[in-house]
Parts: sequence; structure tokens; C-alpha cells
Amino acid sequence: MTSNPHVTDHQQDRIAGVEPVPGRKELVRVVLASGPALEVTLRDWTDGQWRVGQALSAADVAALEERAACAAAMERALRWMAQRPRTSQEVYNYLQRQGVAEAHAGQVVRALTERGWVDDQAYAAAFVEAHRGRWSRAEMAWRLRQRGVSRECIDAALSDASAREAEAQAALKAAWKYWRRHSHQPPHEVAAGLVAHLLRRGFSRAVALRVVRQVQHEQVQHDPSDPTAE
Repeated sequence: MTSNPHVTDHQQDRIAGVEPVPGRKELVRVVLASGPALEVTLRDWTDGQWRVGQALSAADVAALEERAACAAAMERALRWMAQRPRTSQEVYNYLQRQGVAEAHAGQVVRALTERGWVDDQAYAAAFVEAHRGRWSRAEMAWRLRQRGVSRECIDAALSDASAREAEAQAALKAAWKYWRRHSHQPPHEVAAGLVAHLLRRGFSRAVALRVVRQVQHEQVQHDPSDPTAE
């Protein structure tokens, strides 16, 4: 946002009044004598020690405009975040797409993080909890990276034993689905194709081989038509 064109370095504006913003108790509207009104946070108004009647230099007006731009960006971010949880990178990218200046977007993300309203670690943990029975650890890590989550947060979310167990269950579920879809083929061919299928899904080779052995064992035990079953 550019500074008030009516105020030069040799002129002064003045705070003509301050009033609440209806429905937004955290904001105040600062009315300048030159005409424009700027909405800033109550915290910025207090921290800046502004007061009604105060004379403002061009630098003072620019500072108020800066705070107003950040407040507007914060409001935009909060409305967008109300839809679902977001990562810090997602919020930053959204504000950039909305035309918010890079510096203002960065300030908003830092403020949201400091207040705990954006928490990439909590986001990663909740993401893994919601999807661990559906995707492999590699796929969940990839999807989190696409959302801008750091490697440290991803590793922490995927490190617990329950996540590893859930990955094994997801692999087993995918394996049985593949096996039934290809049950008309010779078992050895299905097994080979299944390993490749699980690897493409992002499961590790160790997980893939272990699951294939488990499926083969259970298939032999429960399928009386299998000539190798005893």
C-alpha cells in the first residue's frame, strides 16, 4: 500500500478519530483528517501509542498504512483458514495469490504461528492420523511436502509405532485388493506383480515383501481350491 499522496515530508496529517469496527472487536478504524480511514488491530493501535488528535508525518501515515495492510491480510487468511486447517506454506502461498505483498504475507504467517493458529507439527500429526490406514508412509510424506511441511515435522509425525503398524495394514489392504483382482492368474505371477504394485504405491520393499508373504500364506490356508493347500 502506498503512502497518503496528500501528505508530504513537509506536511502533517492528523488522527481525527478512532472508532470500533462493527463485528470485529480486535480491529479499530483510524480516521485521518485528510479523509481516508485505516483499519488496524487494537494491539497495533495500543503498541503504537497512537492517540486522537496526534499529528502525523508522512512516515507515521506510512506506518499506519503498513499495519492496516497486515491487518487486512490477516483477516483474509483467517477467513480462508476457517474452511480447514492449513500449513504455514499454504497460508503464505494463498496470500501471495491474493496479491498480498511478500513482506505482509510473511508477517501474517509469523503472527499466526506465534499464536498457535498455524502449527505445521500438529497439522502433520493430524494428517498422518487421518490417512495412515490408507496411504504408505512415503506417500503421506510426499503429500505433506507438497503442502510445505518441513522434513523434521514429517519425520516426527511418521516415527511412532502406530504409524508403522497402520502402514502395514494399508499395504495389506491394498495387497488383498490386487490379489483378488488378479486371482485368475497363476499365483507366482500375481505375487510378482503385487510386489511391483506395492512399490509403485510408495511402500518400501521390506513392507511389500512381508505383505506378499502374508497374503500367500493366508491364501493357501483359506483357499481349498489351491492345489498347494494341505
